[in-house]
Amino acid sequence: KTHRADRKLFDYWDEYVLSTNNSNSNIQSFDSAKKKLIEYKGSDIGISDINYKYCRDFISFLDGFKKANGERLTSSSINSYFNKLKLVLSELVKEDIITKNESLKVKLPKIIHKKKEVLSSDEIKKLIQTPCEVTAQRKFFLLSCFTGMRHSDIKNLKWKNLSSDNKFFKIQKTGKYSSIPLNEDALKVIEDRKGDNDNVVVGLNYNAHSNMIIQRWAYDANIKKKVTPHTARHTFASQFYSQNKNLSILKEILGHSNISTTERYIHSLENEAYQGINDMKQLMTDED
Repeated sequence: KTHRADRKLFDYWDEYVLSTNNSNSNIQSFDSAKKKLIEYKGSDIGISDINYKYCRDFISFLDGFKKANGERLTSSSINSYFNKLKLVLSELVKEDIITKNESLKVKLPKIIHKKKEVLSSDEIKKLIQTPCEVTAQRKFFLLSCFTGMRHSDIKNLKWKNLSSDNKFFKIQKTGKYSSIPLNEDALKVIEDRKGDNDNVVVGLNYNAHSNMIIQRWAYDANIKKKVTPHTARHTFASQFYSQNKNLSILKEILGHSNISTTERYIHSLENEAYQGINDMKQLMTDED
């Protein structure tokens, strides 16, 4: 190690995140990982304190972590948090601040991709026709259903991001600007422009309680599925792919860097199609 390894880990962490060209959603991901690391061993950890045991036991901490609702972290969340630590340590090696990345020795849990719920067109109509206790949550969810935008993108959405012809939102994703096309449904959700260009479009104040609001809204609409904020994004992907069958364009709209991520979004659609085939009435008999 060098004398620069005597610095606090999170001082370097913050400098690294701010100095790289990260999207707002990626910055939030780094911030979430940092919060988990602080809950794990505190905020005063020095760079020189990061050894194999620190990295290995962070996985154990995440594996046993329970959210406010009592649920454990998913395998993909554990991998995401740990990979942020791994990336920062990799940068420390590149800058010759430390000699090796101890996190590379740690075996990550295999990611288990659970079936993602998606809403049908009829279920989206039910939500449209059902009052929601928080207008901003309703706007966010429906706008995500019609555009595929993440709640972090919608939270930061301002009127200046809307194109002059009202056909696109221009937002920053993974270090570059992307155009999100708007259909008539999306335009009806956002309604008319209010305030100047720097005013937010939805005014979303998102927290853990927001998940409960969305789920209650779904129950009120007589939808018997587990509906989360991400359900809207998966619903958009499902609806788009079922109508267009264009995975490459869907990848660009969703802002995925890897098409394999986009493919996982449509697996639920394929599973439903398979189930639909099995549910069809059998017409052939053994004699045919």
